[in-house]
Amino acid sequence: DTGTYWIGATLRGALIAAAPFKLEIAPAAAPNITSATVSSSLMRIDAAFDVATDRGAGAGTNVAGVVGCARYLAADTVSDVGSGAECVWANAKTLSIYFGKNATIRPGDFISLSTNVIKSADGNSHAASGSYVVRAPPTPTPPEARLSVPDRVGPCDGVVLDASQSRGGGGRPMEFRYSVVATATDGSAVADALGAAVSAAEVAGGGVTNPVISLESAHLEPGVSYTFTVKVTDFTGGYSTASATVAKSVYPMPISKISSGRTYTATRSHAVTIEGDVQLPSVACDAIKGTEVGDGIDYRWSIVEGPILVEENFQSAHHFELHARTLTTRSLYIPPRTLEPDAVYKWRLRSSLRVNPRAFFSDQIVTVRVSSSPIVPNLLTGDHRTVFADAPLALEVAPEDPDDARDTQGAAFPFTYVWSCKLLETDQIGESCDLPPDKTPGSYHLSEPRVVFPPGALTPGRTYEFSVRVAREPVAGGRKVDVPMRVTVVERTNSTTTNSTTTTTTTNSSLNNAPALRVVGTPTGVWSASRRLNLFAYVDDCPGPDPASCAVAWTCVEGDLAADGALAAAALTGVNRSVLSIDRGALTEGMSYTFRASGVSWGGAANLTADAAVVVNAAPRGGTLEVAAVEDADVRPFADIGVQKFLARAVGFADDPDHYPLTYEFFKKTNVTVDVTDPNSNITTVRDPLGATQTANNIVLILGPGRHEIETRVTDRHGASAVATATVVVAPAPVPSPPPAPPPPMPEFYGRRKLLAGVEADAGDETYYLSNQPPYTRGYNATTAARFFETLVAPSVAIGAHSQIVQAADAYARVFAVEPSGVLPQPAGTDPQTTSNACVDEDPDAFDVATQHARVAAALATARDATPRTNAGVNQLWCASAVLSTDPRLVRAGVGRDLMHALVADARELALSSRDKSRDGPVADPDSGVLRCVTELVSNLLAARVGGCDARFDEISEALAASAVDDVVSAIGVALVPGAVAVTADARHLSLAVAAADPSTGVGFPLVAAINSRGKSAAKVSLDADVTAVGPFNGTRGYNGTRGNSIVSVTHYRVGDGIAPRLAAEAIAPRLVSNYTHVTFAHVANLSETDTARRVVKTATVTLGYDEALRSSDANAGRHPEVRIYDHALALATIAANATDSLGNKLAKYPGWTDRGASSSSVSARTGAEDASADSTYASFESLESSRLMLGVVMVNTNAPPPPQPPPPPSPPP
Repeated sequence: DTGTYWIGATLRGALIAAAPFKLEIAPAAAPNITSATVSSSLMRIDAAFDVATDRGAGAGTNVAGVVGCARYLAADTVSDVGSGAECVWANAKTLSIYFGKNATIRPGDFISLSTNVIKSADGNSHAASGSYVVRAPPTPTPPEARLSVPDRVGPCDGVVLDASQSRGGGGRPMEFRYSVVATATDGSAVADALGAAVSAAEVAGGGVTNPVISLESAHLEPGVSYTFTVKVTDFTGGYSTASATVAKSVYPMPISKISSGRTYTATRSHAVTIEGDVQLPSVACDAIKGTEVGDGIDYRWSIVEGPILVEENFQSAHHFELHARTLTTRSLYIPPRTLEPDAVYKWRLRSSLRVNPRAFFSDQIVTVRVSSSPIVPNLLTGDHRTVFADAPLALEVAPEDPDDARDTQGAAFPFTYVWSCKLLETDQIGESCDLPPDKTPGSYHLSEPRVVFPPGALTPGRTYEFSVRVAREPVAGGRKVDVPMRVTVVERTNSTTTNSTTTTTTTNSSLNNAPALRVVGTPTGVWSASRRLNLFAYVDDCPGPDPASCAVAWTCVEGDLAADGALAAAALTGVNRSVLSIDRGALTEGMSYTFRASGVSWGGAANLTADAAVVVNAAPRGGTLEVAAVEDADVRPFADIGVQKFLARAVGFADDPDHYPLTYEFFKKTNVTVDVTDPNSNITTVRDPLGATQTANNIVLILGPGRHEIETRVTDRHGASAVATATVVVAPAPVPSPPPAPPPPMPEFYGRRKLLAGVEADAGDETYYLSNQPPYTRGYNATTAARFFETLVAPSVAIGAHSQIVQAADAYARVFAVEPSGVLPQPAGTDPQTTSNACVDEDPDAFDVATQHARVAAALATARDATPRTNAGVNQLWCASAVLSTDPRLVRAGVGRDLMHALVADARELALSSRDKSRDGPVADPDSGVLRCVTELVSNLLAARVGGCDARFDEISEALAASAVDDVVSAIGVALVPGAVAVTADARHLSLAVAAADPSTGVGFPLVAAINSRGKSAAKVSLDADVTAVGPFNGTRGYNGTRGNSIVSVTHYRVGDGIAPRLAAEAIAPRLVSNYTHVTFAHVANLSETDTARRVVKTATVTLGYDEALRSSDANAGRHPEVRIYDHALALATIAANATDSLGNKLAKYPGWTDRGASSSSVSARTGAEDASADSTYASFESLESSRLMLGVVMVNTNAPPPPQPPPPPSPPP
C-alpha cells in the first residue's frame, strides 16, 4: 500500500547504524484518458484509459452514495450528456457514456472527470482527473434517410410525408428538412405550404423538427406530380437524403404506402415482413361520390425484378403456404432461408379499389437487399479453463449456419476448421505452443470440430491460447470466424484431511480418474439484457460415484455482478448448481462479463475453473412513443359508441448500424386478478398485445372508454429491447337525448333460484362456478350489437387491416363481456343434452346478439388465416377471443367453431415452433401472458360446452381444448428455467402450473408445480429424482439423453376436462369429492425421450384439495379422503368381471380408482382430528408410472380391510 514506512535492520538484536530507514511509497500515476471518441453508432462516447482501472470502486467520500454518470463525471459534463445518461464500464479500461435526453455535447467539446474517483485496478494510484476533448467517430456512419409516402392520392386527399423510420442519430433528435419539386406547375404554392408546415411543427416541438409532415388536399393540384425530398442531419453534421414522388390524381385512388420505407436490408436467415399502410380515398369533397370508392380494397404482391421464387426455394410446403397466403394481403411475409444471398429483389404491392380494380389502383415498389448471415460458433468448452496436466483436454465447437447454405445440388456446404495455438505470457500472445508431435491428435491438423489431447500433452504452469477458424461457403462477411479458447495447465493434487491436518501431494496417478470442468456459454458470446442468460457447467470423468461429489459454484469475476451477493441476487437458480440462470434485466447493457464455474474445495473437481465471457448488447435508445387521435371521416361514429381511434408511432429509436432492422410491438397494460378463486387475490399488471410483431413503427389503435397506458417494445436483430409508454384517455359514449327509459328492475332472487345464481356464494364454492348469470350484455340489445359490428369491425375487415380487426373485435367484445366470465348458465348436474337449460330459456334476443358474435368470430378467423403467426399476434387473438367468449350464452353457431380453430391451430403451431426454430413460428415466452389468455379462452369454451350452449351446434370439443392446453404448456416448458418457480395461470374453470428440470444436470429436482387456487381447487405435485439417474452420463450412471428441459404440469379442471370418461365419476359418485387433476410429464427437449426422462423420477407426491361439504356428508360417514389415480382400462376390466363375494355383493367398490404404487399418504401421517378438519390430502407414489396421470380425491372406507391382492404366480415345474 502507499504511505510512509520505517524499516529497522537489526544485528544481534541491535539496530544497525543509520537505522531505521524511512521508506515512502508514493501512489502510481493516475489513469489517463487516451481518447474520448463518439461511437460510430453515435449512441455513446467511449472514454479509453491507458491502464486498467478499479471502475471507481475506491472512490472518495465526495461521491459516497452517488450513482450513475454523476459518480464519474463532473457536473457540467453530466448536464451536457443529457438527463438519464448512463455510464457503463464496457471493461476495466473503457467507460462508455450513453447519451440521455436533451444531450448537447458534440465532437470538439470536452468531458471532465469527477475528482478522487477512478484509480488503477490495484487502487494504488492517484485518481484520474482533468478534461478531455471529444473526438468524432473515426469512421462516421451518416444517417439513412427513409421517406414513406403514397405514390398516388385522390382528388380529396392530402398527403402525409413520413421520415420517422430514418435510421441513425444515436437516439438524439435529428434535423428533418423537406423540399418539393412539381411537374406541370411551378409548385410555389405547395412549397410555401410545406415550409409553413415544417416551421409550425418545429415551433410545436420546441425547436426540434418533426419527421412527419402533413399537407392538406387544397395544397395539391389534381393532375400534378410532386417529388418530395427530405434531408436528415445528425448532431455530428452527417446527413443523407431520400426522395419520393406523389401523383395527385383526378380519380379516387387507394392511399398506399410502405410503413417501413421503400428499401429493406435483410439477411438470408431472417424472415422478411413488409407492411403496407393502405386506406380508402377520401370522399370529403365534391369531386368524388362514395359509390365510386366503395368500402373494400384488394391486394396483390409480386416480384417485378430479381430472382423468381418458386415452391422449391422454400424450406418446406409449410413455409411456402405461409408465404403464399400473404400475397393477397397488405403485409408480405417471406420465411427465413428463402431469398438468395447477395441478391436484390423488387416487390410491388398493388392495392385496388374493389369497385373498379382495373382503373383505381396504387403501386408501391420495395427494394429488398439480401446478404449472408455470419456463422454462429457455439463454443462448447469455455473461454478460459484451468485443467489438470494428467487429464484429457477436449476442445470443441458446434457451429451453426443460420443460412443453411447449400450447393446447386441441394447438398449442405461443409464447415472447415483450422486449429492453431500460441503460448500466453503475461497477457501477451507469445511464441508457438510447440506441441509434442507424439501427443498431438490427428484431428488438430485435420478439419475437425473436436480435438482431444491425451493426458500429459500440455506442460503444467503454462497458459495456452488455442484458436479455431470456422468457415463455410459462401465465404462473405462473417462467414469466417475465429474462436479463441484459453487453457491454463496445473498439476493435480490429492488432498486428505486427518485430525484437522491437511496433507497435499502432487500426483499424476493417485486418483483413478482425472476430471475436467467445462462450461457452455452463449452461441456467439453476445447476449441481450432483455433475455434470460443460461450458462451450463459440466464435470467430465467425475471421480466420485455421485454427480453431487463434483459440485461447482459460480462467481462473476468481471462485471458489476462481482460484488458480494450481487450474482446470487440476480440468479434464478442460485450459484451452487451446474446451471447458472440470470434473470432478464439483471445484466447491464454494454458491459462485458466473465462468469466462472469453480469446483468446490471439498469435491472431486476442486482446483478446476471454467469461464464464460458474455458481452451484453445495448438495446435501441433515445426513442419515444407518440399517440395522437386520428382525424378522419369515421371519427364521429366511433365517438358515438364510446370508442376512439389513435395512431401510435415509436420515433427516434437508434441502434448500432449492424443491429438493424428494428421490430416493434405495441401493448395495452391491464390490471388483472392473479387468482380468480380468491376474492382477496393480488392484482398484477399484464400486457395485452395490440398487434403482431411488425417492422412498421406505427399502428392504429382502437380503444374503448377509459384511461389506457400504451407501451411499445422496440427490439433489434440480436434480441435487445427498449420500451416507451404513453397514456391516452377515451371519453364514454354520449348520453342519448332524450334518455331512454330506465331498465326494468332486476328480478328478486329467491329459493332455489338464489342458490343457482351464486348470490352470497364464496369463491371456490360450487355455486360460485355453476350458476345462472343476471341478464346478459348489461342492457345492450341485438340492434346495438349490429351497430357496433358495422361501425367497429366491418370497416377494418373491408380493407384487410388485420391488427385493427382484432382490436375492433376486442373493443366490441368488451361491451358485451360479463363478469365473472364463463359462469355456467345451467345448474350443476343438469344434462347438457336436454333442452331445459339457461341457453334455451334466455330472452330470444340472445340469439340475435350471438349472431353478431359469430360475425366477429368470423372476422377474427379471417385475420388469423391471412397473417403469419408471431408470439404477440397469437396472444392478441387469444386475448380478444377470451373476452368475446366471456358470456357462454353468446357462444353459439359459428362462434365456437372459429374460436376453437384459433385455439387448436395456434396452440399446435406454438408447440411445433418451440421445438423447431426453422418453422419461424410463434415461440412462447413464459412472461408474455400467453398462458393467461389461452387459459381464459379454454375456460370460457368449456363453460359454453358443459353449460349446454353448444349442445345443438357441437362445435366445441373438450378433448381438443384440453389438447391445446397441453400444447401451450409444452411450448412454454421449452423456455422455462430449470429449478425456477413454476409458471401458473388461473381462470374460472381451469387452473394450471408448469415447472422444469434438466435431468442431464440434475438441476430443478425436486420438480415442483403447484397452482394458485385454494380449497378444493388446490393441487400440487412434487417429483424427486433418483440421484444416480441424473447428471452427466458416465457410462453407467447419469442421464443418457438429450440435454434440456423435462417439465411437469398440473392441470386442474373444474368442469369438462374432455379427457376423463363419464364412467370415472358415475361409477364412484358420491365418493369422488374433488374435480379432476391431470399431472403431465414430458421431456420437451426431445419428446421421444419422455419415457427415458420419466424413469429418473424416484417418487411423486401429489397433494389435492377437496370439497369439505361432500367429504363431511352422511353418505361419506366413516370414510376418509385419499388421492387415487384413475385407470380407465382397469375400470372397464373390473366392471366387466362383475365379481361378487359369497353374499353376492360386488367387489368393485372403486372401479378404476387405484392407489397402485402409493407408498405413503396423509392418512397415515395425520391424527383423526387433523384429518377431519383438513381440506386437502396427499399421497406419495413410487416412480411416475405414466407420462399422464388423472387423479382425484376418493372417500375410502376407513374400517374396511385392505383390498385382496392377486395370488402369487404358480411355481415353475421342476
